[in-house]
Amino acid sequence: MSRSLCDWRRRGLLALPLSPLAMAPKTAQAQPSWPERPPTLVVPFPGGNASDILARIVAERLGERLGQRFVIDNRPGAGGNIGTRHAAQQPRDGYTFLFGASGPLAINRSLFDNLGYDPVRDLEPIGMVAMTTNVLAVGRHFAARSVSDYIALARRDPGRLTYGSVGNGSSQHLAGVLFGELAGVELTHVPYRAAAQLVPDLVTGRLDSSFQLIPNMRAQLRSGDVRALAVMAEQRLALLPEVPTMEEAGVAGALSAGWFALMAPRGIPASIGERMREELRIAMAEPELRRRLTEAGGEPAYLDAEATALFIEQEAERWGAVIRRRGIKPD
Repeated sequence: MSRSLCDWRRRGLLALPLSPLAMAPKTAQAQPSWPERPPTLVVPFPGGNASDILARIVAERLGERLGQRFVIDNRPGAGGNIGTRHAAQQPRDGYTFLFGASGPLAINRSLFDNLGYDPVRDLEPIGMVAMTTNVLAVGRHFAARSVSDYIALARRDPGRLTYGSVGNGSSQHLAGVLFGELAGVELTHVPYRAAAQLVPDLVTGRLDSSFQLIPNMRAQLRSGDVRALAVMAEQRLALLPEVPTMEEAGVAGALSAGWFALMAPRGIPASIGERMREELRIAMAEPELRRRLTEAGGEPAYLDAEATALFIEQEAERWGAVIRRRGIKPD
């Protein structure tokens, strides 16, 4: 039986400080000359998106440790496929890395007929970095004040309530699909190209709701323009301690999050890969980096390369079943 992301978190494998043994340097070292120039970190989503925000935090710290500042290369499109394909096709010289995400690494395998790359054959994990829980959010003036209110409205007029996401097959879209199945309600999905277009409609009421990632609406949550009804996690979030979990709100099993992993084109020099894995392990144990990720709306979620590869395959299986069951197609 495969484990979901929430299963990993429950077993204590995610978001834990590392032991001294785990932080111990490995014997293999990268060439002393590497990196001689700034490496590139490809982010397959727009600037200001949740993945971009978290990527820049991690890249800044890794750049400090490596002595070369990372160049962030945002390449959005096709649910993250365009940027991921670009990264996978770059030279295996250790100067291109990918801030991979749940969509292009796992979900999109069941969504698209041809990705233009193979996440397993063409990419290798450096390690898992962070996750972001999906939150059922509504605008300030939306009638529902709780999940039970929301469900009552949805049942009163099936299909009337809308929820937005950043596209078909995104974690936000699939979160809404899962919620609808478990709550026994019919919702209407509205795909957007980016969160920057979605959130203003949520604030003004043109869009009823969204199963959205916190980094995409941090300012609106702080100002009260957007209200969180429940979080799709097993435990309440540190950033939203007053917001109940879906299970507390009466919808057991409604668990969903986006996640992010540092990847490289498969076949980079072994010594460089080993160096990057070592630096990521150490950085992810630092309280300051973990604090910054948390404040940005992420949850530190370190896994080593081997565990990351296993986790990605299990997530592909989990969400692929939902996509096939519902016949979901790309935009």
